Amino acid sequence: MWIILNLLVLFIAAVNSAPLNDTNAPPYNVMCYYGVWAWYRDNHGGRGKFWPELSNPMLCTHMMYGFAKLGDDSLEMEVMDKDLDLGDTEYTSGEPWGLGMFRRVKHLRDVNPNMKAIISIGGWNEGSDKYSKMASSPDSRKKFVDSALKFLQTYNFDGLDVDWEYPGFKAVKDADRTPGNPKDKDNFIALLRELRDALKPHNYLLSAAVSAGKKTIDVSYDVKQLNELLDFINVMAYDFHGGAWDNKTGHNAPLYPDPKASEEDKQLTVSYGMEYWIKLGASPKKLMMGMATYGRTFTLINPAQHGIGAPADIGWKGGKEGPYTGIAGMLGYNEICEFLSAGWTAYRDDTQKVVYAVSDKQWVGYDDEMSLKDKLSYLKGKGLGGAIVWSIDTDDFHGNCGGRKHPLIKTISQELNETNGTPYNVVCYWGSWSWYRDSGGAKGKFAPEMSNPLLCTHMMYGFAKLGAGGEIEVMEKDLDLGDTDYKSGLPWGEGMYRRIEHLRDVNHNMKAMISIGGWNEGSDKYSQMASSPDSRKKFVNSVVKFIQTYKFDGLDVDWEYPGFKAVGEADRVPGNPKDKENYISLLRELRNALKPHNYLLSAAVSAGKKTIDVSYDVKQLNELLDFINVMAYDFHGGAWENKTGHNAPLYPDPKASEEDKELTVSYGMEYWIKQGANPKKLMMGMGTYGRSFTLANAAQHGIGAACASGSKGGNAGPYTNEVGILGYNEVYPQCLYNCLMNYK
Repeated sequence: MWIILNLLVLFIAAVNSAPLNDTNAPPYNVMCYYGVWAWYRDNHGGRGKFWPELSNPMLCTHMMYGFAKLGDDSLEMEVMDKDLDLGDTEYTSGEPWGLGMFRRVKHLRDVNPNMKAIISIGGWNEGSDKYSKMASSPDSRKKFVDSALKFLQTYNFDGLDVDWEYPGFKAVKDADRTPGNPKDKDNFIALLRELRDALKPHNYLLSAAVSAGKKTIDVSYDVKQLNELLDFINVMAYDFHGGAWDNKTGHNAPLYPDPKASEEDKQLTVSYGMEYWIKLGASPKKLMMGMATYGRTFTLINPAQHGIGAPADIGWKGGKEGPYTGIAGMLGYNEICEFLSAGWTAYRDDTQKVVYAVSDKQWVGYDDEMSLKDKLSYLKGKGLGGAIVWSIDTDDFHGNCGGRKHPLIKTISQELNETNGTPYNVVCYWGSWSWYRDSGGAKGKFAPEMSNPLLCTHMMYGFAKLGAGGEIEVMEKDLDLGDTDYKSGLPWGEGMYRRIEHLRDVNHNMKAMISIGGWNEGSDKYSQMASSPDSRKKFVNSVVKFIQTYKFDGLDVDWEYPGFKAVGEADRVPGNPKDKENYISLLRELRNALKPHNYLLSAAVSAGKKTIDVSYDVKQLNELLDFINVMAYDFHGGAWENKTGHNAPLYPDPKASEEDKELTVSYGMEYWIKQGANPKKLMMGMGTYGRSFTLANAAQHGIGAACASGSKGGNAGPYTNEVGILGYNEVYPQCLYNCLMNYK
């Protein structure tokens, strides 16, 4: 690996997944509601506390931010909680202080550019009365519509979701709904029509969260007109039963009715609600079927009677509050699954296709992966457009129960769109020496905080070194370790290890790995270290200690290259042929030492056939590594060639020599596969830099053009300051106005 400019990205397609893009849109919508107040769940060590970076945006086609509010006096769309929704905690941002959840949800689009971020206004706790008042006249509707358009433009959302609960009913805040203004039904349609007319020219989406209950549907919605006006109809197919209002147990969201149930209870099912919407004129493709990541709870009168329909004590207003959500009558799935691990007993009702759990007098009806699969099968069978999830913040987002994060939402996404949220690894290397790029006004100087960790699944720190004693060592203590804040108690240093690791505070799923080696480390000392069991054992032990001490998630071995000799950055010449076998022994011993700690092991390897043949036993290497980082670049460069050639040509020129045809990305990757590498373990190199040349004749500038004798590449760039190489941050500004771009 000659050099790494700021970030070098490698990636791989993951098993059983498909990338989401404009030309290959997912077959179903997965609309993930997020209750932003989950930030305030500080009890029990904050295990239920949730913020946007804990989500997996690859699982969702739409992220629904809950909520904005309707101003009590203004009747305009307003921010619900400025300190939570707006601002920044970084004082240098220029923003007022605030947690900035709007901004942080929108940044999830950096991870999944196809995901839409939509603001939802309303919700149960907003009541109904003020919405009825706002919708009652053309003037007040216009005032609201204008404010909604301005809101979307100001805060850069992709659309609006209207969650008025419910037209035709009266309520202030979270009070029970009672019969209200019968004109709300028509006024709601007038409001949606005016919103549609205002939003459509800007390509903003418009949806509404609506009831699945027949009695509410009949009062609240003109279904045919609503169907014409909305992009999506988000049917809240849950909250059919609950201990806060029922005196007998019933499931939160039964898919099918019990044949012995009353006619009223038969209507209180997911299947009845969805089919009633279709019967009244809704297009199935516009209907999003609600899926709950929580359960409704009850307190039983008699623990011995615990089936569906068992007597419940309504005086308790449901079951006891959970440790995280802290609300009587409901439990998040992240609470339920922990209770199951602690001894609650689960029962399954195959008629209603539901699951419930019991402990003494406590009873909860909820959905798990199996019951969701039944619902998703029903959804697909009815030709519905997708699912809504309420809400991402009560799934088991930490993976506390089974080690699998977001198990319910992953089930939904996998069943509908065949993605488990990890379509590709994006392995980002960082060359820490870029901190020293002070030339050119320090425009090329790079620090970890300048990265976007949401874009990377793995952050690879380059580099550690192999010390004279054959152990892994810090490359440069003043750069890698310490702190510039004397109050920290650490020795003075820039603390880049610590700062890279802190990127996991933004992306908890990102792995921070230490890479040892690189081109400038040479090969000879690695050959010597790998040559005997004793020296390998000494190195391996030092690696385990190093990773534990500096809190990395794994090791990347960048020995360039087994079977070649070199001290420092000298050119590689034929070396010890036993390196190939010794390298496998080294990797096996590393694997055995790291695996018990769940540390990852990867290697950066050549894409050149001649090097592959000398250096690697591919089949064994494939068995031992978690992933294989193929450096599919540096095929050509002015530092060593007398004619121009691309740094990383994807395909060969048909007229090229046989040797040059091998020096391509496609040949290198296919050769690794041919030699026995699992394609799913291969990470294909992408360079964020170019190799440069000095032409012999400016008029002859094609690929293969002659270079000036003795030039050793093109002129040094203003930031990287190295002959023969330019970072993309140097290439693009220079070429924006002054270069002829030539794509071949």
